[in-house]
Amino acid sequence: MHTIAFNQLTRGLLCLAVLLPLACPAAPLGVQDGALIVAVDPGDTLFGIASDYLRPDHNWHDLQQFNQIRSAYRLRPATRLRIPLAWAATEPSSARVLFANGRVSRVLGRHASIPLTPGMILTEGSRISSAPGASATLELVDHSKIRVLPDTTLVLAHLRQYRHTNIINTVLRFSHGQVESSVDPAHRGIGRYEVNSPLAVTGVRGTQFRVGLRDHDSQMTNEVLKGVVAVQGAGSATPSAITAGQGTIVGPDGKVQAPRPLLPAPSLRGIATRQSQPIARFAYAALPGAVSYRAIVARDRAIDDILLTGSFRGPVAKFAGLPDGRYYLAVSGIDADGLEGRRRVVAFEIAAHPGIPVAVAPPRDAPVSGPHVEFDWGQVGDAAGYHFQLARTPNFAAPLRDERQAGSRLRIADLTPGRYYWRVASIGRDGRSGAFSAPLPLGVTVAPELTAMQAQTRSPAAVQLTWAADATQTYRVELARDPDFTLPIAAGVTHAPDWHLAPLPSGTYYVRVSSLDADGFHGISCAPQRILIDDNGDVTPNVRLLTQP
Repeated sequence: MHTIAFNQLTRGLLCLAVLLPLACPAAPLGVQDGALIVAVDPGDTLFGIASDYLRPDHNWHDLQQFNQIRSAYRLRPATRLRIPLAWAATEPSSARVLFANGRVSRVLGRHASIPLTPGMILTEGSRISSAPGASATLELVDHSKIRVLPDTTLVLAHLRQYRHTNIINTVLRFSHGQVESSVDPAHRGIGRYEVNSPLAVTGVRGTQFRVGLRDHDSQMTNEVLKGVVAVQGAGSATPSAITAGQGTIVGPDGKVQAPRPLLPAPSLRGIATRQSQPIARFAYAALPGAVSYRAIVARDRAIDDILLTGSFRGPVAKFAGLPDGRYYLAVSGIDADGLEGRRRVVAFEIAAHPGIPVAVAPPRDAPVSGPHVEFDWGQVGDAAGYHFQLARTPNFAAPLRDERQAGSRLRIADLTPGRYYWRVASIGRDGRSGAFSAPLPLGVTVAPELTAMQAQTRSPAAVQLTWAADATQTYRVELARDPDFTLPIAAGVTHAPDWHLAPLPSGTYYVRVSSLDADGFHGISCAPQRILIDDNGDVTPNVRLLTQP
């Protein structure tokens, strides 16, 4: 592991920190040019200040000489003393888990770990591992934040703070993945903050930056969003200063490439900020120079409470499985060299629950004999009722029937021959209606006259299921005997949001629908539901969806 002293590395990069006085004797005001600044209060002495802040190998004589103080016994109040950080005593510190989503653990041994939970306290030496799709945000004593992104291994190698202060002395060591840091939010200055990898050391002051290892950990990326960082490669003689809006790459030889501008934040104007489908899709304008995009869904605008992350080749981000609620989407472009640019954040809302019912009968576009027509749809597990509409036109400007009911079956006895459209929406337990299904065409014809023999020997009806269409071009539909789909009965791929099956033996089945996008994204378009095949002799397809178990 290649290590260097932060003060020597960045002395020329540090700028004056904003000094915030505190109401305590000999209060530390902050850090300036590699030195701790302490304000002298009435009654303070060099002896006391040295005892409070200096390491044992330094004493008040060193402090007097360094600050050019004539008399150690007469300190003028409001005088600001400078204590070199190399002389300052430190004490153990800790990190607190702010957020943890997915499988993020503190690794205790080869086969032992404990999951991270909000509020957990981590000490020096803690090893953190996040699974793909998982993330966590840690907070240091000065409110600096460490975002452990998916598929990352990180060690809190040096976790200390300067005595009687909240000024940090921190070294992170990571061997895989990506870490994002927001350091010194109060702008009081820091003593030391480094992110080390086998390829390079990144040292910073108050700033926001990302460090990542990619290409089988043979390339290290550094992207600075705010402030300044200094990158010292294992194969570089001197550190390189990287300023806000710049990035650099450290190759397998440990040499730091010249800084280059990061891609600007993409425009998110016009994206759908209200999502009513199980798969949320966000299309935005392509960003010149971007070969791919990273998108993050978080509960907060600061992107600390990260729920989902994804990498997408085109300018469309897709996420599945989000509960209803308000979220934030952050999108950034990635250039051909793997440097991730600035991000844009926008708020959005998921309103996809209760789910849209699956239409069972009448079948789409199949003529139905009137005047008695039975409408049947799936019972959605979290629905308290259903909103049914029937109209002559697909825009439902003047519905013939517009009613709410508790059940999932409606029989209309007086439909005259003609063309109709129908749709249904679930009603949540809070009384709010979800999204309507797409208008389903219905052709009603005159009922043929059947003999008694024909009525008794008619064949069981085929099965047709129709679900809400989305931007998916291909769907995979699965039918099984159990809710875990370990006992499959049938599976198929369709390019339309419906599925046709031959008549099935009576019994209970389970069906689920997944999207198969051409770019490789897979997600649940229709949550698993239970259906019952019942040989009841109805003219309409004898399939009825029941409540999820």
